[in-house]
Parts: sequence; structure tokens; C-alpha cells
Amino acid sequence: MSVTSPGGKESIITGEAIELEVRPASVPLRALAGAIDAALWGATALFSITMILRYLPPDNAAQGQTLVVVGIAILTFGIPFVLEWATGGRSLGKTVVGIRVLREDGGPVRVRHVFVRSLVGVVENWLTFGALATVVSLSNARGRRLGDMLAGTYVVRLRDVEATAYPLLMPPELSDWVRTVDIGPIPSALTTRARIFLTRAATLNPEARRTHAEALASEVEAYVSPAAPAGTHPERFLAAVLVRRRNEEYLSYVRAEERNGL
Repeated sequence: MSVTSPGGKESIITGEAIELEVRPASVPLRALAGAIDAALWGATALFSITMILRYLPPDNAAQGQTLVVVGIAILTFGIPFVLEWATGGRSLGKTVVGIRVLREDGGPVRVRHVFVRSLVGVVENWLTFGALATVVSLSNARGRRLGDMLAGTYVVRLRDVEATAYPLLMPPELSDWVRTVDIGPIPSALTTRARIFLTRAATLNPEARRTHAEALASEVEAYVSPAAPAGTHPERFLAAVLVRRRNEEYLSYVRAEERNGL
């Protein structure tokens, strides 16, 4: 989930309620990553062409042309697609320079996002030698190329800004209750506020912590039925609800991947 602070800095909230500051990757940094990848693909192409010329019968030009076309498709689309999907939004170049592709909401990319980026990248990065991607990236604040816009993604640099954050765990005394309740569509902004609060609660003074916990619990209670057992601590109530939501979102993601045959 992606959020923007009053100062204009963007951050995402992970499933473990850890806040990460996200900085859109600069165009030069993305260009460097692209150059590294292009060098790798170029070396692979050179090796492939050498092998084709060495083992292809000289009187079979049609087969040679077919192999060249298939090879170009694999190098410009197939390999980038498989690598970026398998690594969750990275490539060799992106890994070297420390950047990654994320969805617009801060979540990890899925196969459809990578497919669109890779397909459009054939035109942006290869047919125009990166010129189209550079022009489009320079024209928007996040440095998104056309493939990112169509796929709903952007490239970021991540830095953990909440190193002392703790994983979000299910309170044992509420595990039975939370399995039986109905949880409505809690607004994403409210969920984000609750997660950030639980992450930073230990740093607040007792009075502010109590006030914030009660206020957030009161808001979240409107979407939960039946109510939590009498005497439930507001922070533990929030944790129980958020853990269940997180688990359900994860199961939804796994089932979607299974339906896609992944």
C-alpha cells in the first residue's frame, strides 16, 4: 500500500506493518540498469548468432531466418519477461543498482504487470534504442515509462525507515473470535493509519498512545460484527483485525496465482 506524507515523501506499508520510504528511481539510474541488461542481452545474442552460423546448414536460409526472428523475440521479450517475473520486479541491472518494480499501490508486481511492461518495452527500449522510454520518463514526476503507465507500475529505490518495527502478530486470546466475525470493507487509509500506529506505538507517550488506540479502534469497530469481547485492549483488537485482513489478502493472492497456472 502506498501513502504520501505531508512533506511529499512516499512510503509503503508492508504486510508486516513495516513502513518503507520509497523514492522513484531516477532516469539516469534506470538507464544504467538498462545498459547493464542490454550488455547481457547483447552478449547472449552474439553467442546465439555464432552458434547458429556454426551449426546451421549453409543451404537452409529459410530456417536461418526463422531462428533469427525467434531469437530476437526471446531476447527482447522472453528473457526480460521471465527474469522480471521470477525475481519479483528485478533484473540483473536493477539488482546491481538497487532498484525494483512495484505496483502503483506499493505491492509486488504480478505476471500481468510484467507482461505489459515487457511487451511495451520491446518498442520503448529496443526499437527506439531507449529514446522513447527516456522521453516519457523525463515527462513525469515518478519517472515512469509508457510500459509502467499501461501496467500500473513504477520503479523505486527502497530504504527501510522503520528498522525497529515488529511483525504484526495475532493476539492469542482473540484468535477464535476473529475467525467468526464479519469484517466489512475497511477503507485503505484507515488500515494504513492503524498499521502505522501499531508499528510506532512503543515510541509514543502513554497518554497519546491510549488516545490514538481508542480512536482508531472506535473507527475500525464500525466495520466489524460482532464486537470484540468486553474488556479487549484496543491495540490488540486492531492487531487481530489487521492480521486477519493480511492473511485473507495473501490467500487471495495465492489463489489468483494458482488460477493463472503459476
